[in-house]
Amino acid sequence: MARKKTTIASPMMRKKIFDRFNGRCAYCGCELDLDDFHIDHFIPLSKGGMNGDNRVASCPTCNMCKGELDAEEFKQKILDIFKDCTGKIALIQKFYDVKLKSDKFYYEVK
Repeated sequence: MARKKTTIASPMMRKKIFDRFNGRCAYCGCELDLDDFHIDHFIPLSKGGMNGDNRVASCPTCNMCKGELDAEEFKQKILDIFKDCTGKIALIQKFYDVKLKSDKFYYEVK
């Protein structure tokens, strides 16, 4: 099996991506640490997402959960998890600090 080519963003490129999203995860909107955030491909490389504007700032949790999904597939995955939890959302928020403010990602409302 051929290995995927991994590219490492320069410090200047990381800062540019970080600033483009105001230091927040493009998906959940949490505050990021400039020295410890993931650069995600909005459209996965496996689905043709090759251009530079395709890179977004992401927290490690969102990036790892998103995997090979595109942003809309990832949003649907999250909505599917919570669609049957209507009566339990307050309890989930209390114990797991889940912030379900809307059905939009940070990049859609910033």
